[in-house]
Order: sequence, then C-alpha cells, then structure tokens
Amino acid sequence: MMGARSPRLTGRAGASFAALLGLSLAGAAAIVPAEADKVGVAAAVNPDAFSSLAGSPQSQLSIGKSIFYNERINTIGSGLVRVLLVDGSTFTVGPGSDLVIDKFVCDPKKGTGQVVTSMTKGVMRFVGGEISKNENGVKVNTPTASSPPAVTRTNPLSGNGSMTALPPAFC
Repeated sequence: MMGARSPRLTGRAGASFAALLGLSLAGAAAIVPAEADKVGVAAAVNPDAFSSLAGSPQSQLSIGKSIFYNERINTIGSGLVRVLLVDGSTFTVGPGSDLVIDKFVCDPKKGTGQVVTSMTKGVMRFVGGEISKNENGVKVNTPTASSPPAVTRTNPLSGNGSMTALPPAFC
C-alpha cells in the first residue's frame, strides 16, 4: 500500500483528539512515582545493596538513586546503604538487613511530619532530622516490637565503650 495516507483529524475532531491525548498523557504521568512520593536518596552504598518497589524486580542500589515511599531496601553480604531523607534524617542500613519506609509525611512549612519504618531483620542506625523533633515523629516496627529508635552514643570518658541512652528530643 505504497503512498497510502494516514487519516487526518481536522477542525473540531482534531482539537478534541488533541485535548483527549493531552489528558491521557497527563493521567499516565500521574501513575509514575512523582517527586511527591520521593522520600530521599541513596547517599552512600556498598556492594550487595538492593531495592524494589512493590511489584517490581529488585535492582542494585547506586549512589544518587531516588528512594520512594514503600520501597524495600535489602542488603546481603557486606551490603550497606545510607538513605538521606528529605528532612535531613538518615537511615544507615547494615549488612543482612531488610527495611521498608512505610510512611513518610513532611511539611517543612509547619515543621511537622512522621516517618514509620518496618525492619524485619538486620541492623540500622537512625540519625534524626527535622521530623525526629516532633513528638511521635519516628516509629520503627520490628517483628517483636514497635517503638521510637533508641538513641545512643559512646561515652569517650568512661574508657570502657559504655553507651549512654539519650531521649529522642536530642535527635
């Protein structure tokens, strides 16, 4: 069928089709994770660190990769990931660990927000940002308990490596 022409939409039909196409593309863009769903970025990564969104295959993490709400972070072997959240908080996920950010709400204008995570195995270190200054701003769910993270530091004066617990207000 050489020389066949594609049908053309002109006049009202063409304008209607263009408007419908524009709305369809805008709707499709809304399905893709938006910047509003981005909770942070992988700021440091050692090999053997992976992430996946629900229904997506697992992929290896790299520095600078955006981290989204409900994304699973998994480390094996010597894997290690530091996630920098948009409020300045960080999660450092250690080797052999599994972490999901279940909820992340941050309103910088009001200075309010909350982060809720599930840690099913392994170790992690949390350093609080703006959200941690709110009462009940941080919650970590584990298979055996749910609580605000314990904040500890080494006491260099004791000489024995003892740990001192600090209340969450000091995050």
